Amino acid sequence: MDKFYEEIIHKSLVNKTTTNLQTFIKNCKGCFIVDCVKFLKESNLNNNKKTNILLETTKNKHIYKRSIYKYVKYNPIPHMLDSDWRFTYKTQNYLFNKISKYCDHNNRFLFVGTPSLIYNKNAFLKKRDVTFIEKNITSIRFQNKVVSDIMTYSTKKKFDAIIWDPPWYKDAYLNFIFKFGKLSNINAFLFVIFPPFGVRESIERGRTDIINFAKKVGYELIEEDVETINYISSPFEINSILDNKITNFPIDWRYGNLLIFKYVRNETINFIFSNKNEEIRWREYTINNIRIKLLPSQTCSTKKIFEKIYDSDILPTVSMRNDKLKLVNFWTSGNRVFKCNNTKLVSEILNLRSKKSYRFCLKVYKDKKEIVDFIENIISLEYKEYGKYWDKASK
Repeated sequence: MDKFYEEIIHKSLVNKTTTNLQTFIKNCKGCFIVDCVKFLKESNLNNNKKTNILLETTKNKHIYKRSIYKYVKYNPIPHMLDSDWRFTYKTQNYLFNKISKYCDHNNRFLFVGTPSLIYNKNAFLKKRDVTFIEKNITSIRFQNKVVSDIMTYSTKKKFDAIIWDPPWYKDAYLNFIFKFGKLSNINAFLFVIFPPFGVRESIERGRTDIINFAKKVGYELIEEDVETINYISSPFEINSILDNKITNFPIDWRYGNLLIFKYVRNETINFIFSNKNEEIRWREYTINNIRIKLLPSQTCSTKKIFEKIYDSDILPTVSMRNDKLKLVNFWTSGNRVFKCNNTKLVSEILNLRSKKSYRFCLKVYKDKKEIVDFIENIISLEYKEYGKYWDKASK
């Protein structure tokens, strides 16, 4: 484990406020639960009473399941990986109250990447001029304006308040803040979530760079609320945690900090958008509330169609920095990953299965039954794990 994470987790363990699993995880300042528990197991403090109690707590059976689906009304279809962070009800209400503190009823509002706020059906949203930007546009049922891509979004009107839950990467912050400057009225407010410093070693340095860049665009930081934003663990994260034999954990363990900026002046700066995101190359298919994405390839191997990359089917991490991710070209919303050696054929099957039944697919691809069954087994497994609950929550 990286020394950066070891130091944070060790400080949490010896912290006097760490009295149970929840406070231990919170004091780890955003470090992934799996890394926290791994440290407990490998630590030379293994015989420490507190350490043993914490480890035993992680083995309690499926306590998380009793709370996850009552916490928040999910969208019909889960996102993939870093796009699927949903606020708890407490956080949703906190955000609406915070926005109300600064904004008037007649203001124009832009919500970016915050689907749980839209689904909340809070009284705040009634009869207001709201635009919602969500790349997963097919899963949104919202009568107000919905736009799929902020970077290509163009409007003559400007906004008085922008509420944004970004991917926690510096390039994304810079790209979006520059764009928001073009969309903001003078004295508009920008409500944005920042990660705790334990997520990555570069977070603190990146935070300073982002705030300085916002100043260049015309924004001034006016308020910061620390540890006020809580998220619900998503299927991909839950499966990764469970696969590491951790069956009890705080379902709302992941948190962020709210920063509020005010747009005080129009600034003209030279800026080149960073476009490192390769998501546009992936094709996505939705089957029974399960999302599968496939990265097309021109090569077609005679090897087995699906190859395991890890010991388990499930990616053992939620980090996009994992070295083996470059081998992955078949990925599910339950965090199952494989190397697919015939993406053309699999793409055809997925496309048909997203529209027709399993039996229909089997008739069309009767000589490819093994592949059709492999895909169907994954769909059935993940539907049992979380899809059926997603289905109920979305109705």
